[in-house]
Amino acid sequence: SITKMRPWKQWYQRRVRGYSPLLFAPSLPMFQAFPRTLSSIVDTSFTVTRAARPHPVVPAPSPTVSSTDQRLKMLRLNGYMEKTDFSWRHYFVDLHTETEFSDPSLERIDLEKIHDKFPGGGGSLRELFQRGPKQAFFLIKFWVNLTTPDVDPKGTDVFFGHDNKFESTERFNLKVSTKACSFGKSVVEKTQTVTPVISDGRLIYELTKSPLCAYMVTFIYKLKDLPGPALMNNVLENFTILQHITNNDTDETLLCVACMFEVSKTNESQYSVYRLVGQ
Repeated sequence: SITKMRPWKQWYQRRVRGYSPLLFAPSLPMFQAFPRTLSSIVDTSFTVTRAARPHPVVPAPSPTVSSTDQRLKMLRLNGYMEKTDFSWRHYFVDLHTETEFSDPSLERIDLEKIHDKFPGGGGSLRELFQRGPKQAFFLIKFWVNLTTPDVDPKGTDVFFGHDNKFESTERFNLKVSTKACSFGKSVVEKTQTVTPVISDGRLIYELTKSPLCAYMVTFIYKLKDLPGPALMNNVLENFTILQHITNNDTDETLLCVACMFEVSKTNESQYSVYRLVGQ
């Protein structure tokens, strides 16, 4: 079972240190102009002192949201690499739950404390939240397992993928938009559509073995090459993923999940789910 990490108020209050995930994308022209030595890209003498994650100050209570108010529930979200002969699979992140997103006692995080980590302008996280429904917005903090097997990232015998699974009592044509963001700007976006299947009397929407894009595969390996979790976390502070799920026929928001990351201190992926609240 997945062990929930302690809440992390001080974590999201840290200021940007200047390490950008964009530095790790060789397909970008700016990357090719950088010197090749790591010390010339980041200040390797800089040390981050990790503070314990204290219990956050929870905003004033908001009206309880019951599970019946959610039209779409997330059951799974993961990212992994696996041998093409299926001899092993390594999960970078792995969320699987039947009840967590419908739990009315979820801790709450103020949207204003994190919105600048995600794209602004039209279709921003803040704008989507104001449009609602507000009970469909969540934050997931992932602790990423980077203790991967030693393999050639350019090899043809390794597959990088991700899965999504949702449940509803209603039939939709879903559109799943997934954005990888650096310093609050979208750097790559994938849009997929999915229709339901009936499983044990439930309507299940599932995307399986969806390939990770080249940007994400390169980002993972460049991140792993950094000397130590402190520098890795400096990069991850400025890297986020926003997944927005809508009814493809009406463009109505059914679920919106903001994801933030930190390196796991154990040899397993962990996560914690929070409800986003705001004005």
